[in-house]
Amino acid sequence: DSAPTATAMTTGVKSYNGTLGVTQSATIRDCASAKTNATNSLWEIAEDAGLGTGVISTARFTHATPAATYAETVERDWESDKDVSPAGKAAGCTDIASQFLAWGHGDGMDVVLAGGRAQFLPSTAADPEYPNEKGGRGDGRNLMDEWKAKGANRTAVIDKAGFDAFNWNGPGKILGLFQPSHMQYEADRAKDGKGEPSIADMTKAAITRLSHNPKGYVLMVEGGR
Repeated sequence: DSAPTATAMTTGVKSYNGTLGVTQSATIRDCASAKTNATNSLWEIAEDAGLGTGVISTARFTHATPAATYAETVERDWESDKDVSPAGKAAGCTDIASQFLAWGHGDGMDVVLAGGRAQFLPSTAADPEYPNEKGGRGDGRNLMDEWKAKGANRTAVIDKAGFDAFNWNGPGKILGLFQPSHMQYEADRAKDGKGEPSIADMTKAAITRLSHNPKGYVLMVEGGR
């Protein structure tokens, strides 16, 4: 399973299938055990030390591998609040997308570029690119707006136009979520300069932005598609 594999790579701790960011002392789907048996990822350590941090994935940002940089959960499939089981909600379990909003290390990630917009948008709202699709959250929260409001000089984008307009040589933070679910395969991606950036575009841009940190940076790049 890619969730504990990614956890091993990002934290140095081997754990159970289906979990993210917890040790083997945690119990599957037992939220209390996740809170008391959490790991420290390299991204958390880097942020606390003042380094730059970034995550790129052509999969959803809440999917197992990218989520291993910030999430601590006993169920990798709890990507949004609608995915959390009734028992999990009763026990106070939090979904992976909202865990990213609550991530309290340093001043937060500098660069996030991926798919998975639906997990950040409310089910009462239409997707900004696909009017016939709705967001995936049942709690009414717009996590993209909440992320922007957490600090100054933050930009949230949904397409290549927004990506291209961002100042990659500046100090700003960016959250780019380019599809409701996973991003497109390269063979299917529009070649007219519209739509979404390629993984090469995203990687070059992220390195440009993060290289301005004199302490260095940590960047994950996952070709999930």
